[in-house]
This record gives sequence, C-alpha cells and structure tokens, in this order.
Amino acid sequence: MKNQIFLTGPGRSGTTLTNAVLSLHPEITSINSWYALTKKPVFNFLGERMRRVSMLRKYLGKARGFPRANEPLQLWRDSFHNFWNAVNDQEPLGTNEKDRFRRRITGIMRYESADKSFMTKMTGPPFNRVLRDIFPDAKIVWVDRDPRAVVLSYIKMGWVGVERVSRDKVSGMTKEELIRESCHRYNHYYDLKTKEKFDYTFLYEDLVEDKLSAITNLLDALGLSKPPGYLRLIEQTTVYGNRNANYELSPSEYDLMTTLLSKPLKARGLV
Repeated sequence: MKNQIFLTGPGRSGTTLTNAVLSLHPEITSINSWYALTKKPVFNFLGERMRRVSMLRKYLGKARGFPRANEPLQLWRDSFHNFWNAVNDQEPLGTNEKDRFRRRITGIMRYESADKSFMTKMTGPPFNRVLRDIFPDAKIVWVDRDPRAVVLSYIKMGWVGVERVSRDKVSGMTKEELIRESCHRYNHYYDLKTKEKFDYTFLYEDLVEDKLSAITNLLDALGLSKPPGYLRLIEQTTVYGNRNANYELSPSEYDLMTTLLSKPLKARGLV
C-alpha cells in the first residue's frame, strides 16, 4: 500500500461524512461493513467495488446490507488485548500484536494495487500515539466542528460523559446535567487533541460553506490527486448545515453550554 490515512475526531463532528466521501476516491481503499461482518479481505474488496458503482449507490445505498465505509473499532479491540490502556498511555502495545495487526491491514490491501492508500476512521479521543506506534508514517486528520453543535448532538443522541451511559441513566438526568456531562466529554477530547500533532485539521463548517474547496484542500494535504470525475461526485454530495443549533435549550442553558465550552470556542475564534 502507498500510505495509511486515519480520520479521527470527537464524534458527531462530521467524521462519518468525511470518511464516506473520501472512501470513494480512486486512490483509497477503506474498510467497509462487509469486512466488519465477515473478517474476509475478499469481501472487503468486493464491497469496495460495489460501493463505487454510482447507480448501485443511488438505488441501494440506503438498503440494509449495502457495503458502507466502516469504523472498525472491533478490529482494534480484537487485535490488541490492551487497546484502551494503550490509547490512554497506560501501557504500550505488544510487538507481536502490532506485527499481526499490520499483516491484517496488508491482507485487506493485497487485492488492491500498490499505489492505493489504506484509510479508515476512529472517532473519540486522539489515537495518535497508538496509530503512529503501529504506522509511523501514517497521515492523521482531525475532523472537528463548532463545539456547540457537537455537544448539542451528544445531548440529542444521549452521548454524555467520556464513557457512554445507559439510556435509563440519561433519561433520569436534568437538562443541566446533560449539558455539563456532554461539555465534559467534548472538553476531554479537546484537551487531549491539543497535545497531539495532526497532518491536517478538517472543519465541518468549511465543508458546509464550500465542499469542493474543503475536499480539494484535504486531498492536497494527503497527497492525493483530484480526478474530475471524483470532484463532480463531491459537487453532487449533500452536506447539511448545523441542524442542532438550538436543540431545545433555553437562553440560560445555552449560556451555560457556551461558558463550559469557552476554551475550545475561543481557540476557534467562535466567541
């Protein structure tokens, strides 16, 4: 394979859309849901070919079972006995496990041409130390969004706290508790992110404002070409603005959220 590309971000920030769009680039191979289901590289290859047929995506893309670019966290958990301890910098990954994991990725890529890059996404905290420990030359992109939009989406989805909690617990929390826990989740990822170096930071707002420019700048940062056919596909892609901007918050609740997010908001120049 030519290179390894990893998309990371705090979740609810546009990583899924960015992964889906980039995964259709002709110089990229991603892990798709057929591999996640079967663990067979040949099915990943077949799924990638199926996803790249525009008519199939148009009529079957939303159908259950259609291969989609996948976030393979289970693959990492299955490969490393101490995956989360390594992510939290509590202990290193085992050498034999790293070698075995590289072979798994090489196995996925063996049906592809040597000039293709491998890509996948991993949302949540920055995984830089783990990723660069396995693939020292990998390109790592941080995908982010207005922190308020991310937190509002956390509240809407019930993603509170650094570790997700049960729906029953979420239903018993007050709105202020939800705001505080969701802001804590984003700030935790933000603080970790500031300690890491990324090859590129991709902002969802840039994608909304001018998707073609946003994607072409990302392609330049990743050393990927800009085929006319692929750029036409980008132009046809639907990108929604911030639909959670005022998700059931009173003015005082919105002010609380803004106060709790003051550090990342100031860093982005959003206050």
